[in-house]
Amino acid sequence: GKSSRAKARTKPIPLVRPPMKSLKRARHVTSQFHRLTAAIASLESVPAGRRSSGESSDLERLHRDLAALGGRDAYQQASVLATQRCPSSKWVIAELQRRGLRPSDRRRLPVLEVGAINTQLLDVPWLDVRAIDLQSQHPRIEELDFFALEHEEPAPSYRCIVLSMVINCVPNAKDRGKMLVLARELLQEDGLLFLTLPLSCLTSKDDARRRGNAGCDADRVAKARAKEGFTREIFERLLTVELGFTILPPPASKT
Repeated sequence: GKSSRAKARTKPIPLVRPPMKSLKRARHVTSQFHRLTAAIASLESVPAGRRSSGESSDLERLHRDLAALGGRDAYQQASVLATQRCPSSKWVIAELQRRGLRPSDRRRLPVLEVGAINTQLLDVPWLDVRAIDLQSQHPRIEELDFFALEHEEPAPSYRCIVLSMVINCVPNAKDRGKMLVLARELLQEDGLLFLTLPLSCLTSKDDARRRGNAGCDADRVAKARAKEGFTREIFERLLTVELGFTILPPPASKT
């Protein structure tokens, strides 16, 4: 009968989300993830006892929206797809070679990759890469919070640090500044900091907010960076349609 035919046409609900294949979907997930996590961080900064009933309701709704979006897992899938289309690793490798930093002997260049979602840099034979991420998606990527490196003994030191689509995931300006300060401390004197950010983070903060990317506050990040010893001059900036590539020069000094 009709009921049996309708039942036959019903597709089973998948236990896991299918891999993300649409770049349009990936862009949507990325922008919504930043918008939701920034809004959640803002509300959670208010002590629970001081939140109004409206704020508490908003916080619950935002958490539901984030779960419906797919949470951090969906964001990481979107990031994987984005890097396949516009890989920051190729840019990092090309820049290191252009600057004559590829070792001519068997030594390998020490590199820290933060927020690693693939093994593209790990696979480069002349790089000694330590790849970390909060939620590792690969056995060669260490599951570690970047801020935990501050307490390691002996203190690690790197020729270059890669922060690809990481700073913009940190929801408040204070922690973004702390991330840049720690990156500075982990760099060797002649080290380079590679940043990959959404293009909106490199334009005005008003434009970034219109795009819903409240996680990026370019002015505050720039001030925190300058205050802690990074030179203000950015001696090279490469912009693409979707990503902004920036190389920061070595710190002027360390105190």
